[in-house]
Amino acid sequence: MMRENPWLGLPANVIVKGHPDDLPFLEAFNRQDPTDRERIRFDLPPHPWCGPIHSASVLVLAANPGWEEAHLTTSELVTPTMLRNFSGVEPNIWLDQSMNGSDGYRWHRQQLLKDVLAECSEPDIASKLALLEFHAYSSQSWRALGVTLPTQWYTFDVVRAAIERNALIVILRAEWFWLSAVPELIGYKSLVRVRSRNPRLSPKNLGATAWNQLFSRLAGNS
Repeated sequence: MMRENPWLGLPANVIVKGHPDDLPFLEAFNRQDPTDRERIRFDLPPHPWCGPIHSASVLVLAANPGWEEAHLTTSELVTPTMLRNFSGVEPNIWLDQSMNGSDGYRWHRQQLLKDVLAECSEPDIASKLALLEFHAYSSQSWRALGVTLPTQWYTFDVVRAAIERNALIVILRAEWFWLSAVPELIGYKSLVRVRSRNPRLSPKNLGATAWNQLFSRLAGNS
């Protein structure tokens, strides 16, 4: 049975600082003297996912949101939409024109989805592809937290539900951690691993067979 979405029902002024159940573990991690690039940042809202995670035909698994100082200049622009995104039913917020000018808008259009946007309709991508972070908190560089955050259990349930509906699942980052957290991924027939560390969905990075599968799922053919 899927757990309840932990991101719903909390006041905006609370959730923008991090989920209360997660904060003790995150603060403990930061006290362990990670490098400045690995330190968890609390000046941007948590971002556990984007896109319709409960119905997506394609689910992309990443590590955690990136952080750059430049992100802070558009935080007021993106925060209201990021808060709505906690529902898990919104289309990909970073393809919405209201987010134009933000780093997330640029990264999704010019990096992650550049090749996909050239082949598939934008409405299909926004409504059928979702990206799920291993954890929701920003840092410049990935480092394992050494603990499973309370909110991550729901994230793992989302992946299991995607497996049950036979979604195409693409592991973009943190492969070892995803396979350890959701062992049902091991041997899953609709699982794709990217071929490089380049965070881009492209024919070169997915391979021809997986790229065709991606296109078919987004075009509405299973």
